[in-house]
Amino acid sequence: MSGPGTGRTEVILACDVGTTSTKAVIMRADGRVVGRGSGRVEVVRPQPGWVEQQPFDWWQSLSRAIIEAGTSSDVSLADVTALTFTSQMLE
Repeated sequence: MSGPGTGRTEVILACDVGTTSTKAVIMRADGRVVGRGSGRVEVVRPQPGWVEQQPFDWWQSLSRAIIEAGTSSDVSLADVTALTFTSQMLE
C-alpha cells in the first residue's frame, strides 16, 4: 500500500506515445518531476502520401523511454503507484 501514513511515496509514471518519439516522466504525487526519458519512433514513408509505423517500434520506444526515466530518477520503478498513457499520432 502507498500514500499518506504508509511510509511509501506515491510515484506516477506518465507516458506519451507520439508520432516520432515516446516520452516518459516519473513524478511524485506533489507533481515534482524526478525522472525523464525518451525513445525515437521510426516513421516509414513507402510512397508519397503514405506513412507507416510498426507496433513493435512503439513498444521498443516505450521501453527505452521508461528505462531512461527510471535510471535518471531517484526512485525505483517498483515504487510506481499510478500509470498513465497519452497518444496522438498524426503526421
